[in-house]
Amino acid sequence: MSDNKFIDCLKPIKHKLPYWDELPEIELYMDQVIVLMEKYLSLHISNGDKIITPSMINNYVKLGIMPAPVRKKYSRTHIAYLIIICSLKQVIPIPDIKNLIELRVAKSSIADTLNFFSDLYDSTFNTVVAIRQKIQF
Repeated sequence: MSDNKFIDCLKPIKHKLPYWDELPEIELYMDQVIVLMEKYLSLHISNGDKIITPSMINNYVKLGIMPAPVRKKYSRTHIAYLIIICSLKQVIPIPDIKNLIELRVAKSSIADTLNFFSDLYDSTFNTVVAIRQKIQF
């Protein structure tokens, strides 16, 4: 993609990650989680790749990166972990993501961790878009 096309793609983007209070309050089944995650992280999907699959979620649970579902249902807590994991896995190895989440959650809650991460993500995203637009003009 040329730089001009990249800039044109960024201009209309209003992308932000959800905060804890914006997550569904009801528990979801795996297929519902997949749909929700694709909605939240659609910007990360390219070339028909999947941002998350049931196998990935099962592996994150097996690796201890996130808690196991309760009776095959996923809560806000699970969604929060998945948002952070799926956003960071594009640039950070999974073991490092696990360590980062554990350090942050040990000092606060997963709700506070998601809100902090969403603020940081949104600020960084908007800064990158602004810089790219200034370079273009």
